[in-house]
Order: sequence, then structure tokens, then C-alpha cells
Amino acid sequence: ALAKQMSGTISDLQTAMDWFGAQPGCNPNHIGYIGISFGGITGASMMRLDSRITAPVFVVAGADFRTIFSSSSVTEFQDWSKTDLDGAVAAFAQLEAGDGVREALTDTPILMLNGTRDDVITPDAAKNLHAAAGAHGTVQWFDGGHGIGDLVQLLTLTSSLGTWAGQHGALLAPSAR
Repeated sequence: ALAKQMSGTISDLQTAMDWFGAQPGCNPNHIGYIGISFGGITGASMMRLDSRITAPVFVVAGADFRTIFSSSSVTEFQDWSKTDLDGAVAAFAQLEAGDGVREALTDTPILMLNGTRDDVITPDAAKNLHAAAGAHGTVQWFDGGHGIGDLVQLLTLTSSLGTWAGQHGALLAPSAR
């Protein structure tokens, strides 16, 4: 059910990008994306299907569903890991975030922000996404878990996003129409 929901979310996001791309001042071929947790995984997966994402930021996201399901503190993932890990991984095979990033990369810079103490999308799962992005990825680790509630995490994320956007913001410049 979650894999089907993720596929539906990708379709919905593509429809939203169609709408945003038609708005004045938006370059329809260069759209930014910020995804948190499963939203980051979904965005990374979507990159293989839609080349308009040219400035993605993935916050507390990872790749390799086998790693995600078997190492996460999420009860449903733990249950899949104990009862049918192979089946769960197979259900998500076409949605693998690492494959989406690897297949989509041309010159797309990617910012990835992950917590060193994340027990939902563990550092191992995050490193899988970082590896898929290769040299295109900018990785910022923060001393925290899955949430961004504490001030140290928030300051780290804000600083990293601002620095990265300053370096790559031209990708989002409006097109001349």
C-alpha cells in the first residue's frame, strides 16, 4: 500500500510541477524540490522520471529500501523486515531513490542533510543516497535525529541551505519568455 501511495504522490508532484511551470516567472525546466524524510526519498525516486527537478534538497532521506526497512525504528518497517523483507523490497523496486538519482544525474547538484543519530532513516541509509549522488552531492551531517526540532539542527539546516542555494541558485532563474 505504501509503494502505491508513493507512486501516486509522484504523479501528484508532477501535476504540481506542471502548474508551477506554467506560472509567470517560473522556468518550467528548472524546478527546485525540498523533500523531508519519505518526501526526500520520493523526490530522489522521481528524478528518474522528471528532468525538471534541477535543484533538489533531500533532508533526512536515504536510499536502498532493504537498508531502510531493516535498520529503521519505524514499527511497520521492522515488521516487514521480520516477516517479508524481500517482498517489501520488491514492492518498492521501481521506486528506489538511489536508482532515481543515479539515472537522472547530468549536472544536477543535490544537497543532502542527514542526522548522525537518526534512527528512522539511519546514517547507513543516508550514505546509500550520498553514494548514488556521487560528486553531484553536497552532504551536511548534523548532530541530531530524524526531527529538526532542536535549535542546533535548525541552524545547521538553515545555514547549509543558504550556502548551497547561493552556489546553485542560478539553476532556478526564470527563463526569458
